[in-house]
Amino acid sequence: MKDKKGKHKSVDKELKPSISWLESLPAVEKIVLGLAESARHSYTPGTIRYQMDTLGGIKIKAYGGRGVMDIYIKVSDENKEGLLEKMRERWKV
Repeated sequence: MKDKKGKHKSVDKELKPSISWLESLPAVEKIVLGLAESARHSYTPGTIRYQMDTLGGIKIKAYGGRGVMDIYIKVSDENKEGLLEKMRERWKV
C-alpha cells in the first residue's frame, strides 16, 4: 500500500491506529499532519473530530495522549460526505 502521509510522520502512539484507518479508506488521497500542541482535552486518546471544509479536502483535530494535532485530509468533493459519515460511525462525537 502506498504511504499517504506527507513528509512529517511523527504521531502519538494512540493516534497511529486512527491515522492508519484513515489511510486505508479509498476516498482519502493524502494525509498531511499539521502542528501538534500539548494540551488537555476530554476526548479519548485516538479520537478524531471534523473541524471544517477546506479547498480540496477537510481539516480534522486528532486527540492523542499528549495533546491535540491538526490534520488535513485531501479528499474529493463527491467523497467528503461519505468520509465524514464513516468518521461519525467510528467515533460517535
